[in-house]
Amino acid sequence: PLKNQNIPTQHSEKISLLGQNNNHKITPYLFNSTPSRLLPITAENALTNPWLFKNYDLLNRVFKTCQQHEGFIPQCDLELSNILAKLPSIELHDEVSSELEALESQYIATLNNAGFSTLSGVKSDIYYHQQKPFLRVVNPTDSSLEITAQVTLTNSANKPSKTHQLKRSLSSGTHNISLPTEINADKVTIAQTLKWKSLTHQSTLSKRVTPFN
Repeated sequence: PLKNQNIPTQHSEKISLLGQNNNHKITPYLFNSTPSRLLPITAENALTNPWLFKNYDLLNRVFKTCQQHEGFIPQCDLELSNILAKLPSIELHDEVSSELEALESQYIATLNNAGFSTLSGVKSDIYYHQQKPFLRVVNPTDSSLEITAQVTLTNSANKPSKTHQLKRSLSSGTHNISLPTEINADKVTIAQTLKWKSLTHQSTLSKRVTPFN
């Protein structure tokens, strides 16, 4: 691992790792991957969260927001670098969580609805089970997610055959929501509005009623 006094001199975009035949044979760590006190390590967090940081999802969302919207929050990479430098010390994790929560609030105020996708991490799409479509919404945060939507089934002539209003309040986790069916329906379209904290996101999903085989 790098010594603390050397970390500020490094630029993450200028660090390269060379290997032969696309196999570098080593796993690089900028920070010590061994926590300062013993905690159970799972196969998943050993790969993605070597610091065993409980608020890793928040860190991930704030980091992605910085990467995607750096033009509107120009100091975010420096702020996050200072926070990341504290992660190897487990006793500083509560402090890191507080700082990340403050950054999240700051980014929400700065980006408004443009930051919805990366700040919330919410995913919503149409999937299939036993050849029938359903809506899957993933809310990775501790804040509730409000969804209102109009579900429209159309026939092969692209004419509406059935409509359905959907309104749910979704807690943290993955939610599978059943959709209406119609014998002659060819396509299902969902015009949805998602509300998370003070942010709103509108989008339209559309897929065939029967999945392509």
